[in-house]
Amino acid sequence: MKKVLVGIVLVAFMFVSLIGRQSVRASDNVATPTIPSKPVAKIVPNIVDYGNGFLSWSYGGNVVDKQSTKGAIDLFMDNYLKSRSITANGYRYTLSGSYYQPYGNGSLGSWFNSNLDFDLPRGFTTRITVIQSTSYALWSGTTPQYNATTIQITDSFTFYGLGISVSVGTSGGGGSFSIVGNTVNYVGSVVSNVWYTGQMCSNVTGSGALTSFAEQSTAHFFFQSSLIRDVFVISSNSMWV
Repeated sequence: MKKVLVGIVLVAFMFVSLIGRQSVRASDNVATPTIPSKPVAKIVPNIVDYGNGFLSWSYGGNVVDKQSTKGAIDLFMDNYLKSRSITANGYRYTLSGSYYQPYGNGSLGSWFNSNLDFDLPRGFTTRITVIQSTSYALWSGTTPQYNATTIQITDSFTFYGLGISVSVGTSGGGGSFSIVGNTVNYVGSVVSNVWYTGQMCSNVTGSGALTSFAEQSTAHFFFQSSLIRDVFVISSNSMWV
């Protein structure tokens, strides 16, 4: 009888122990920690800061993944540009535009973001100042060649209304202004052997009985090798009315 009782106790002990081990394993499965993703390495493009709200940057060379590299560059440049942001004196508005077209095994892109300063609310405006315009040009593919031979960006600002006059502030360098009628053009520097570039300009003002404002960013891409000679001009644009 004692042997039977001892056997029952041993079986019960083994059963309880087994349940305990199984429950621990189950809870371990539920509480398995997630492995954090590897952070994107900091990438610093080639920056030329001319002062007075004017600068340009570019990046070229072979990388494993252009998309993730562009993301790292954008993150760095966002912080860099914030440290150089200009405060609006009146009413602040934003304007943006973008355009893409296919080429090779990727695409060509042109886009911009601008901060505008109005002296009065929309509908009563007599002055609009482009306090900071940032434009970009991107070649996202790798074929027919990894980098564009050259890229150049031209930004155009047009003021519409009655009795319009336009003016530009002091440029720190890197590009040149021209005025044609009610349009101000800012032609940036040519950059060579890159696939991503951008520029920032400032202090473009239109005054008068303003009814609308338009901005256009034009990217000039040139690809040349022993096998190809391709030229593309693409524009992104937007209008405030």
